[in-house]
Parts: sequence; structure tokens; C-alpha cells
Amino acid sequence: MSAGIETALKRFGEVLSTAGRQHAAALLVLAAVVAAAYSNSVLADLRSDEEALIAASIEGIPGTDLQGLGALIVGIESRLFGFASAPYRVLSMAWHLAAAFGVYLVARRLARDGAYGWFAATLAAAAFAAHPASTHAVNALTDRGVLVGSALALLGAQTMLAAASVPVGNPRRWGSAAISSAALSAEWGSNPGRARA
Repeated sequence: MSAGIETALKRFGEVLSTAGRQHAAALLVLAAVVAAAYSNSVLADLRSDEEALIAASIEGIPGTDLQGLGALIVGIESRLFGFASAPYRVLSMAWHLAAAFGVYLVARRLARDGAYGWFAATLAAAAFAAHPASTHAVNALTDRGVLVGSALALLGAQTMLAAASVPVGNPRRWGSAAISSAALSAEWGSNPGRARA
């Protein structure tokens, strides 16, 4: 690496010397990436399958494709927002930002110290945040369980990694609770025989 880039990264590491500043800077970078990648969907109209899901949630009709914690969250949101699309899209972006920050925290824990480790972890999380494979999960209300599950699983994994040096206690319990909630948010249905598109 050139001396100029190495010096710039070293100075950047000195500015972001504390973990809190590093995390805050990474969160700002990730928020900008998520906003740039998905802000065009905020004003998009609801699709017909999303409108049907909201109507079923409002009326309390069981048997929708969304199950688990994702169904509970959509049920609460549908009662709060009705058929306005923007709040759903903004919350999808927030869940995706939480998942991307979870990627950053796990990568940061596994990366080496200093500016290089921060840069590598932030780059990995930004790639996750902007990757085209996430587009459907962020833009479709019907995939809320995927977003919730991703965020909770990654934040739970980070908590478990952080608690690895603690013999027993609350950090392990919180990590276990987050990972268990992530499993509940997935669409592992009570109706395995239903047809999937």
C-alpha cells in the first residue's frame, strides 16, 4: 500500500480512536448506503400482494404467507399505518440498516484492530447493505420476516461473540434470545404442505 494511503488511514484511525466513534462512523456510512440504495422505494405504491397482506392483518384473517414474528410485526404496522406505503418502506430500510450494522459488528469483532479493521468491517457491511440480493427483502412487505430474522440473528451473533469471554450471565442470555427470536421470525410455517410460488 502506498505511504500516502497508509498515513491517511493511520490518521483516520487516530480520529476514530474509540470504539464508540468507530461504531458511530460505521453506522453513518451504512445509513448513507442504505438510503442511497433503497430511498427510491419509499414513495413506491404498495403491490397487490402487499395490500392483501395488510387487509388480512387488519381484519385478523389467518393463513397469510407471512408467519412468526414477521406476521406479528406486520400486524402491528398495518394497524398503525393502514395502506400508506411510505412508513412500511422506511421501516424496512431501518430493519435492513440494523442487519447491516450487525454484519459490521460481527466483522469488526473478527477483524484486526485499528483503521484497517474498521475499514474492512465497514466495507463488508456496506457490501451487504447494497447487495442486489437484498432488494426484494427490503422492497417487499411480504419479506418482513426475512429482514427481522437477519437483523436479530446478526445482532444475536455479535452478542454471543462479545460474551465469549464471560463465563455466564446476561450477555449470553440476550444473544440466545435474539437468535431464538430470529428463528421465530422466519417463515418456517405451521403449514409445510402449502404451495410456494
